Amino acid sequence: MKNTAVARIIIYSVVVILLIGVLLVGLFTDKIGFFGNFSFDFSGISYKNADLYKSGNVELSPDKISNLNINWISGSVKISTHAGDKILVTEANSESFEDENKLHYYVNDSGTLYVQFAALRNFFSTIGWKEPSKNLSVLIPENRSDIIKSLKAKAVSADIWVDKVTAQTIELEAVSGKITAESIGESDRISAQTVSGGINVNARTGKIDFETTSGDIRFDGQATDRINSESVSGKVEIYLADTVDKVNIETISGSISIALSENCGGFKARHESVSGSFRCEFPTTETDDDESVYSDGSADFRFETVSGSITIKKK
Repeated sequence: MKNTAVARIIIYSVVVILLIGVLLVGLFTDKIGFFGNFSFDFSGISYKNADLYKSGNVELSPDKISNLNINWISGSVKISTHAGDKILVTEANSESFEDENKLHYYVNDSGTLYVQFAALRNFFSTIGWKEPSKNLSVLIPENRSDIIKSLKAKAVSADIWVDKVTAQTIELEAVSGKITAESIGESDRISAQTVSGGINVNARTGKIDFETTSGDIRFDGQATDRINSESVSGKVEIYLADTVDKVNIETISGSISIALSENCGGFKARHESVSGSFRCEFPTTETDDDESVYSDGSADFRFETVSGSITIKKK
């Protein structure tokens, strides 16, 4: 087990170095390869169908919009609800920006609303250009908060905050920034990933996938199917309202804590730790040095840490 852990340390260390390199490129050159249909790199800013985009703040009817895809560079991203009947896409102080520096938006035939940080830019137009720090707000009518099937928000140097929104799938990614999702309604899957920044989610969902290189992870709510979480330098805290089928959590230089209700049912916890302890507040049977079984052992828990403790708590 210790040999495996040492190998994992080496692998994760290499990954950390690579991710930090990506972060430094983004921070110090203001150019970074980016996600999906958008890139912010040494060739400039590019995204597909750029000629179909319009610029500036906008109010849109929610009737033909079922997906939301946001790509942002710096500042902040807020996605929430409001009492009106339109989808509002706005950035603070928009009137002070030149048209090319304003947000750009486009709704395709499949009902996906794309929001981009700024206009298309080739390499030469980015020379001497310093992207402004802008605060984006996307507000969905509260009586239509369940219209979104897929919500994707990705940022380079910006915090992402999602509140009171329901979507079948939610994917949040930030290079340098915090990710916060609060009061999220029923969803199939939530994923969140950061290089430098914490993740804090309160939701009811089926599946969870969290990953951070430098930042803490906290989840409070319910995940019925599975929880996958990885942290290189940060603790992981999970607070569950009910039982979950599978949990897989790995950390390097960070503790793991999971809190369960007393009526959570049974679980089988496999735990491996190098330079760390294991503690469980439920009465368990130890089948070997690295496995603890509570009640019928129906749920499958796996915990691995290097330099971090593992704790299973009662709520």
